[in-house]
Amino acid sequence: MEIVKYYTKTKLKERIKTVRKHYKLNQIEFGKKLGVSRDVISNIEQGRVEAKDLIINHICDIYAINKDWLLYGKGNMSKETVENMLQELIKAYDLNSDEIVIIKNYIQLKKEDRQKFASLLRLIAKSTTNDDELSINEKVEQVRDELTKSEDTQTSSASTTTNTTNNEKRA
Repeated sequence: MEIVKYYTKTKLKERIKTVRKHYKLNQIEFGKKLGVSRDVISNIEQGRVEAKDLIINHICDIYAINKDWLLYGKGNMSKETVENMLQELIKAYDLNSDEIVIIKNYIQLKKEDRQKFASLLRLIAKSTTNDDELSINEKVEQVRDELTKSEDTQTSSASTTTNTTNNEKRA
């Protein structure tokens, strides 16, 4: 049993160091976010002291780390959070601050509103690929026309639903 405890402790210190290096932090920066000194982090990473539950929980909370991974090496290192997924997108696509704001706002929309937004983007993309010789004003006019048609379709389907509901109530 003592061998298992030693193995787990050895791997834990390595995984804590892996977390720190993943976030490209030195021991001072890593410790500061956890509210401890560089010496505490160094001692844990060197195996001079065991990481206490409080530090382990703090690492998991502050750095969005999967506790099973940190303690036992099971699963993915990072918790699946919106912020982690966004960070991966930022890295993969080199997103600027405007693009990040757009994505954050988009994922906070209701599903129906996200669908409307996606339709709008498709219309814009369609209008820009149809004819490269159109002026900006002509392209904007195309999008405006498509949006008007889309709104008219939604309005007529909503009124049909209302009329059907009212007729059912009368019957």
